Amino acid sequence: MKNLSELLGAVYYPELEHAPISMEDKKINRLSIKPLNEFSYEDIRLLVERKLYLECILEMALRILHQDMWVKAKFYEGDLLVAVCELLPQDIPISSQKLWQDWLQALKVFKQSDAYKQIPDNIIQRKITLSLKKHGFM
Repeated sequence: MKNLSELLGAVYYPELEHAPISMEDKKINRLSIKPLNEFSYEDIRLLVERKLYLECILEMALRILHQDMWVKAKFYEGDLLVAVCELLPQDIPISSQKLWQDWLQALKVFKQSDAYKQIPDNIIQRKITLSLKKHGFM
C-alpha cells in the first residue's frame, strides 16, 4: 500500500526524530512514510485535526464515520467526529466534495435522531450544529 510520501510528495525528515519538537510533530513526520492501510484512527484524527494531507485522509475519516460516528481515536468517543466537524469549507479538497456533501447530509439526518439527543456531551452537539451551519446545511 502506498504512503503519503508516494501519493502527495510528503517528506520524511529522519533528523526530526532527535529534534526538540513535540511527539505529535514527530509522529506526523513518521506518518509520511507509513502505509495508509496501517493508519490507526488516531493517525487519521491527528492529520484531520492539523488539516494535513486531507486529499487522502478526509475520505478515510468519512468512511470510518459512516460506519461508526462514535469511534474513539485517542481521547474520547467521538473525537474523530469532532476533528472532522472542525473543518472549514475551504479545507475540503475538491476530490472529496461529493463524499463530503453526502456525509453532511448523513450528519443532518443524525442530528434529528434519538441517538443525537442522547449524546452526553453538549459540546459535541454544538460542534455538529456549527459544522452543519458553516457548510450551509442549516
